[in-house]
Amino acid sequence: MCGIGGRVDFAGQPVAPAALARSLARLAPRGPDGEGVHTAASGQATLWHRRLAIVDLSPAGAQPMVTPDGRYTLVGNGEIYNHARLRAALQAAGHRFVGHSDNEVLLHGFAAWGPKLAERLDGIFAFAVWDDEERALFLARDRMGVKPLFYAPTPGGVSFASTVDALVDVAPRPDRDAFAHYWAFGFFAHGRSALRGVHKVDPGHWMTVSRGATDTRRYARPVPQPAEDRSRDEWVDAIDDELQRSVRDQLMSDVPCGVFLSGGIDSGLLCTLAAQASDKPLHAFSLGFAAWDDELPLARATARHAGVTHVAAQVHPDEVLQSLPDIVDAYDEPLADTSVIPTYFVSRLARAHGVPVVLSGDAGDELFAGYRRYPELLRRYRRTWPLSGHFPRLDRQVMGYRLSKIIRAGALDWLRETLPPDRLGPLLGPSMARSMPRGVHPGLAFQLGDLEQYLPLDLLTKVDRASMAHAIEARVPFLSNGLVDLAMRIPPTLQHDQPETKPLLRAVAARHLPAEVCRAPKEGFALPFEGPFRGLRESLAQKLAPDGALVAHGLLEHAHYQSGLVHPRAAQNWAVILAELWARRHLDGQSLDEMRALLTG
Repeated sequence: MCGIGGRVDFAGQPVAPAALARSLARLAPRGPDGEGVHTAASGQATLWHRRLAIVDLSPAGAQPMVTPDGRYTLVGNGEIYNHARLRAALQAAGHRFVGHSDNEVLLHGFAAWGPKLAERLDGIFAFAVWDDEERALFLARDRMGVKPLFYAPTPGGVSFASTVDALVDVAPRPDRDAFAHYWAFGFFAHGRSALRGVHKVDPGHWMTVSRGATDTRRYARPVPQPAEDRSRDEWVDAIDDELQRSVRDQLMSDVPCGVFLSGGIDSGLLCTLAAQASDKPLHAFSLGFAAWDDELPLARATARHAGVTHVAAQVHPDEVLQSLPDIVDAYDEPLADTSVIPTYFVSRLARAHGVPVVLSGDAGDELFAGYRRYPELLRRYRRTWPLSGHFPRLDRQVMGYRLSKIIRAGALDWLRETLPPDRLGPLLGPSMARSMPRGVHPGLAFQLGDLEQYLPLDLLTKVDRASMAHAIEARVPFLSNGLVDLAMRIPPTLQHDQPETKPLLRAVAARHLPAEVCRAPKEGFALPFEGPFRGLRESLAQKLAPDGALVAHGLLEHAHYQSGLVHPRAAQNWAVILAELWARRHLDGQSLDEMRALLTG
């Protein structure tokens, strides 16, 4: 896991040394173990890298990597879990390797297979390859969007990096239109970012940039397949087997591994299966909240059952105030999810105990129908449209799903006041339906909506930024190619027309976890604003009033800024607070010490 960056200038203008140094500094938390810079012989491309050494700790694993003939230069971020199999195929074709890192497989794989390399990969990755013969840049991102990759057109070509603030030759000008999506959903849309002219390479996409031409294609996505004729028990067996395989593959590391452990079944399964598969001691890291009935007791029960070393800590409101500037600094664009805070702290805990690789339980709910809103929405639609096995009105279903997300966040009235109709209307429309298969079961449509949007744009972004702020590589076993493909073949009725959420995964958990953990209701990882953190957002609102950077940059009118700060729903209130702190740090350049003095004074 690393931080990558680069710039292509087809006129051969070199990168300004100050800009390069700043980019490397912004990427340093993602890669504290070394750095490298390479300029191609043509002078048209410079690629750079900050290294977090996980696989092949020797100098042979350092980047940028260049083929012996100098044609291809690669910088990569992430892990390729099937790299050993790909290496064997490349060696059989005559490729010679100097080390055993997975990124060296990417370098030779691109030389052998070109863009089709991305289709062969099982892993979490974002990487770039410069072809100095064709004068073309190739960018690719893993199919579910675990690892980030941003790019921005420049006068002479293109700039790219793992984070927005590591791009070079890009002015920090906020994108007012992109913020409309943020105010509604708490995150930015696919392809957009907080800054004007800065774009994401979307999950499952690759793109090539050459002089005067850009080609972007989607190479993979989660697509429902015809349901297989298996019994319920056979599906449970298949999920169990595939999850165990994924966990074994993702324990691949030359450094210690651990698990982020909550009191739920997703992380509990990973913890137990990892303990069974690992031949090394395993640490599990958990977080609680001071004076609050949290999930720590359940996490302890899982850790005891799995036989792992359990490390737990509690967070107090004053610690949050002290650390908020650092959290905002780590998030190069606003993300209005209060769980960014505990995720930041549990990542810090893992790094403090010398564990740079952790397994994270994200995506269990999206793949196996774990959200309570799914049955609520299904009941709503079935009152309107009789269940017939075919659902031709998917556009309206998806629109209703998007609208329900806004309503659940308590944001609709505030949005109507804040956004003009021409900016609010598209947010409520069925644009997401273009990516959906026709006639899909509505419950599966909701899952796909979350897999395509909520998971990569919120949850995976949250974990990436929080973990990489502490040089932690967070792996996601639920998103292995095999497990995602398997989930897409499960009959929706086995997931949705059941008396409980996540029924098949719960059956797997019953085989591996204590009964008390399996029976416990689902809990989120957000701050408990009804408990000891009740006064935190009120205190922050007072410190940030009456006007702030959001008003100065034209992202909110004064009245909407004020009403957002004191909004009765925590989600919308928090969206304004975090965006304000982000603007002060990333647009106005306010120092961390200045921000800390404001928040704690």
